Amino acid sequence: MNRKRLRILRWVEFGCLLGVLFVCGAIMWPVFLAARTASGTAACLSNIKQLAIGELLYANDNDDRLPPTAAWMDCITKYVKYPEAFHCPSVKGESSYGYAMNLDCGNKKDYDDPTPAEKVLLFESILLERNATSGVYDLPDPPRHNGRNCVAYLDGHVKSFEQGRSP
Repeated sequence: MNRKRLRILRWVEFGCLLGVLFVCGAIMWPVFLAARTASGTAACLSNIKQLAIGELLYANDNDDRLPPTAAWMDCITKYVKYPEAFHCPSVKGESSYGYAMNLDCGNKKDYDDPTPAEKVLLFESILLERNATSGVYDLPDPPRHNGRNCVAYLDGHVKSFEQGRSP
């Protein structure tokens, strides 16, 4: 009788343990999901920062002129250390890139703009092809990263901003 009681007690303890684990998992799931989304935003900001630095290095080597818009990715390839930086982490597919260069910046001297900290150079775009160029109006809607879009400015800084706000 004592052995049978112990066996039943073990099953009850096991059931309670499973219940506790299930409740903990249900509580932690949203936390893990938010962390995964935040890591995607950080990776995208890192990528777009590398691309912006590549453009500024290109300009430094080419009489302070930014790359032409028609081939901006091709021009900065040697300045970007990791080829993965050309791809937004939220865009799937090897031939999908997800970044575009501002049409107003192509082949211009990088110091021509009086407010480089406010001039968007690169941004996440709905255009997914290589060397995509467009106006800043082609931002993804809804944004790819937890309600936020990532942009790089002419002075080299990057920022993510909420949907509905202008870069």
